[in-house]
Amino acid sequence: IKFDTRELSKVRGIEKHPLEQLGGTPYCNVEIPVTVNLLATKIEFRAVPFMQQDPVVGVCASVSLWCTSQILSEIFGLNKFSYDTITEQALYSGQIHSYPSRKDYVFGEGASLAAIVNALAYTGANVKKFPYFPSQAMFRLITYTLVESKLPVILTYHDANKRGYGHAVTLLGHFLPKTTDSFAETEAELSFTEEGAIPTKNTHHLIGQGIQLYYAHDDAYGPFNRIQLLSNREKQNKKQELGNNIKSDFCLISVGRTQNPINALNGIIVGFPRYVQNTPEQTILRSIREIDKNYNKSSSNAQQIFLWRCLLVKASEFKSSLFDRGYKEEMISRYVSLHLPKYIWLVEFSVCKDENDYAQKLTSERDINGEFIYDSSTPRNPYLLCYRIETIFCNMRETNPESQKEIIQGTSYPVRCFTFE
Repeated sequence: IKFDTRELSKVRGIEKHPLEQLGGTPYCNVEIPVTVNLLATKIEFRAVPFMQQDPVVGVCASVSLWCTSQILSEIFGLNKFSYDTITEQALYSGQIHSYPSRKDYVFGEGASLAAIVNALAYTGANVKKFPYFPSQAMFRLITYTLVESKLPVILTYHDANKRGYGHAVTLLGHFLPKTTDSFAETEAELSFTEEGAIPTKNTHHLIGQGIQLYYAHDDAYGPFNRIQLLSNREKQNKKQELGNNIKSDFCLISVGRTQNPINALNGIIVGFPRYVQNTPEQTILRSIREIDKNYNKSSSNAQQIFLWRCLLVKASEFKSSLFDRGYKEEMISRYVSLHLPKYIWLVEFSVCKDENDYAQKLTSERDINGEFIYDSSTPRNPYLLCYRIETIFCNMRETNPESQKEIIQGTSYPVRCFTFE
């Protein structure tokens, strides 16, 4: 569903976030069938499952787990549990899949990251914890990739000025700014590797770094609270304002409809489908290097910009979308004949002629000039299976390097970007 915040300013006590005031489109990336019983009437509609509690006595981790498990069950077929069962699973101190008894429960100050991971594992998900990011830029990129893939992301944080009780929310959508002025630090740089910035020949922009504002299920607020992921520059400014009391290894966010107070990230937790065994950090980096090596940049247009997006999709959905998105028969036959894992990391790129074309492609359904497909089932790092750069198709599984690449005649480009049904 899409929800519109244009009328919120007319409701007393509710204001737009400063980024929303600049214009743009809010997106809710996940929706599932929800049933509401109102007296004798049963109402069914597609929406985000939510629960609201007293912010003082509520258990935010259990609500975030409940919301996440409902979505994972509907979209990926994983297990889901009742609210009280989730709390027991999170607080159980023994090993997962063992039968707990009452004496095994440890009630204390709330669920830790380890407890959240333990409870989420009961759904059958392959749970990944990201307790640390080397920069705000990487934090933004990974968060956008996960949310764009319809994966609910549990984000935990605490007050930036002190280590006290934390809070957990579930990210479900994001705000797409209307103009490029709202995109801070969109250049593909900073901390993809420990060595530093990416050495590139062309200009590469990542949509994920430009998405600053996310919508979260917050049990103390309700849908949809605002979570802003600060840029690297904004983090340094805030550290100076707060007297450098913030540890340098914490990523910073702001919570609510204003840009204060500032909170520090404890980590994010995501439940992948059980077939997914790796994470997407290196997929765009490798794709950029392939483009720099293989793409013939037009010498007549030195302002070309490459715009990148990465997401997790079912291979069957990718194949079934090819015809409707404008792929020609010869290219479709190449992709359909490939044996792909159930889930793939799909990395798409668009070539923008100039800044105006770049701004237009950011704020509308984009045409793409090519894509890279990575295996999500390989341990640790995703393996590049194949890619298309305009009319060139490359099957990396071919053992003979000379037969890996072929030019598909009669192929039109660009084609439309992938969208979930």
